[in-house]
Amino acid sequence: MTVEDVVLARLLSLSPLTAMTSTRMYLGKLPQSPTYPAVKVFAVDDIGEGHLRGGGGVLTARIQVDCYAREVSGVNPKALANAVSDAVRGPGDGTALDGWVEAVGSPVFWVLGCLFADRHEGYDETELRVYTVSQDFMVSYRA
Repeated sequence: MTVEDVVLARLLSLSPLTAMTSTRMYLGKLPQSPTYPAVKVFAVDDIGEGHLRGGGGVLTARIQVDCYAREVSGVNPKALANAVSDAVRGPGDGTALDGWVEAVGSPVFWVLGCLFADRHEGYDETELRVYTVSQDFMVSYRA
């Protein structure tokens, strides 16, 4: 089980998020013709904890979660993408990704802390007309 798998499983368990996206959450890339809104999860980097006496077993990954909404008649894509991203991030108390700490699965995958790191927005003005909110989370874990 990878850190991306664990984050995706966490997102799929969040009812405020699945109320908007159903199960349209993907690892690495979106399908060729996705239904929106949708979410994509991928690891930007995965850094081991190192020191002069060797690794301590705690790893930290920067995980990017992209939230997409398409501009269609009667839908504000910016508002929808922001609502999806708010459901991903949560209020910071661990009920969503920000502040999340949990032991997952068997064998246990320890999420020691998931903290919000960065957020930016973008809009694809081509024929897709998709609004994107990207958020980065620093996930410390022991697998």
